[in-house]
Amino acid sequence: MFIRIDLVKSLGSNLKIASNSIIGKKDKIEMDSQEFEKYFDVSSTNRVKGMEILTPDVMEILMHYRKVLNENFDIYIYENIMYIRLHIGKMFESKVYTDVSIDKSLVKKYYDILDFTYNLANEMINLIEKN
Repeated sequence: MFIRIDLVKSLGSNLKIASNSIIGKKDKIEMDSQEFEKYFDVSSTNRVKGMEILTPDVMEILMHYRKVLNENFDIYIYENIMYIRLHIGKMFESKVYTDVSIDKSLVKKYYDILDFTYNLANEMINLIEKN
């Protein structure tokens, strides 16, 4: 799943939040949370801006959804465009059983994915517009 969000205000730099081992050591920003670093690598063309955006609240949201979704995802912000990529394979292909029941766990997973993208986008937009 790939999402593009046009931001009203530019971040003024580029920020990458990626699943572990995607960002090289020389470009990686060390974060204040060791738990966050278990799941994500971060790089930015402006370290200060990166740290302003990745507040403890935002890191908590990212870790929470990484655990809930049990899937990797990456977030890239290039000036005024945010991209979110979730590594989840096929989506919204509900399995209907012969007794016409729907797999509730699959529906819950899709809900969690949409909820995550909505909440994350709102949080990031608010932070960028404040800075």
